[in-house]
Amino acid sequence: MNACFSSSTECWPIEGTIITNVAGNGEQGLKDGPVIDAHFNAPTGIVHDSKVNHTYVLDLYSNSIRLIDHEGKPEPTVSTFAHLKSKTTLPWNFILIPEACRTSDRHLVFGTMSGIYSVSSDGQTITLFAGHDKLWGFLDGPIESARFHDVTAMAIDSQNRLLICDRNNHRIRSISLAIDQPSQVITIAGSGELGHQHITHQNPFMATFHSPRGICVDDKDTIVIIDDFNHMISRIDAHSGAVTTFAGANGGWGQSDGLGGQASFYIPLCILFDQQTRNFFISDVSSIRVINSKGLVTTIVGSTYFDEDGKIVKFHYPSGMALESVTQPLHYNNWINDRPEFQYWPPGLLDIVMDYLPQIVSLLITDGSNHRIKRVCAELPWSHH
Repeated sequence: MNACFSSSTECWPIEGTIITNVAGNGEQGLKDGPVIDAHFNAPTGIVHDSKVNHTYVLDLYSNSIRLIDHEGKPEPTVSTFAHLKSKTTLPWNFILIPEACRTSDRHLVFGTMSGIYSVSSDGQTITLFAGHDKLWGFLDGPIESARFHDVTAMAIDSQNRLLICDRNNHRIRSISLAIDQPSQVITIAGSGELGHQHITHQNPFMATFHSPRGICVDDKDTIVIIDDFNHMISRIDAHSGAVTTFAGANGGWGQSDGLGGQASFYIPLCILFDQQTRNFFISDVSSIRVINSKGLVTTIVGSTYFDEDGKIVKFHYPSGMALESVTQPLHYNNWINDRPEFQYWPPGLLDIVMDYLPQIVSLLITDGSNHRIKRVCAELPWSHH
């Protein structure tokens, strides 16, 4: 195995990061089969089901959902889980429904320009869940009559609310996923005016965003948003609804690391939160970043890096990320089949050692314009406390 452990800022400042190819040979198209031979066509969204070790990929221009079976025999395989061509406009991102809210016809949901669709557990049935097939706009209310204008990202909070980035309405919306409750679309933040958010708004409906496109929820139900063309990360307090800036240089773009407003982003694309380490992971057009609970932004993988074959390559539009695992290393640089050997700690002991041992985080990332799925294994020094 050839791996780069360079300290060059053109590669990565976090020593021990390794990037490998999971699926796709770089050819554009739709081709199933062994992961090394599969073709993707601008993959965007990605979710990982750790219980069965399956990864779902939203393949934008093939208008399909692909399934990576990491336990496939005799080797990991890619198959087409669902064809979306006859049902909707191009999908951008999607999410796995929690088991408590899951039904046979609502296993995954994905967003389009005008609506949100559910996909059945076998991938055979696609149903309009909220919004409209073709008409976009803005309207709260019952899901049948509600209107959206470009659903680019979704997350689910502890109350089983589906949280939605309504990009061209510059708003954050929500829908209850509870099976026994009537479903209503509600706006929870955003005035609808395109603007630059750089102050605290105690009234969330006075806050302004510029094309929000990424969303996640932390362990306190704080909603964290990618404010895309403001190149910033904003937060919505779970209790007061106040909107504040978490990171980013007050609308200025760049790729500088630092604390809070000292950091800068260039068209951030996707965000996810890991409850174990309390880190946020963010992708922008060519790099992978991490924000710890204090707001410190650090680049994991910069604009260029060395792949497993020693070639200098770069991410190009990594618009989707999924958390695969968080573990402690048993021995540093002890790799088995290109993966780190992990030590799993009992929960009580884990709380003690987490303050002293680094964590190895494994992320699955859609490398959109390179038509591949990548794995980034990074050693992070921060505690989950």
